[in-house]
Amino acid sequence: FVSMDRIFSPGEVAQRYAVSTKTVLLAIRRRELSAFQVNARVFRISETQVARWADLMLARATGVKSETQKAQLGTIRLK
Repeated sequence: FVSMDRIFSPGEVAQRYAVSTKTVLLAIRRRELSAFQVNARVFRISETQVARWADLMLARATGVKSETQKAQLGTIRLK
């Protein structure tokens, strides 16, 4: 099975979530946002990873876990 996720640059992710590119690169460095490195200076992020990071940021900001995070913790089941 091959994923057909859209691929984003750190700048595109930053623009989409109204944060700085530096914030996105820091999240990659902290391993909060999974990305693949094209070369020494270029990263790319899959749409799935962007969504997971967005869930994490929302949970941190609100203190509320997403449905996906709850399912991963075993507290609910996704349909």
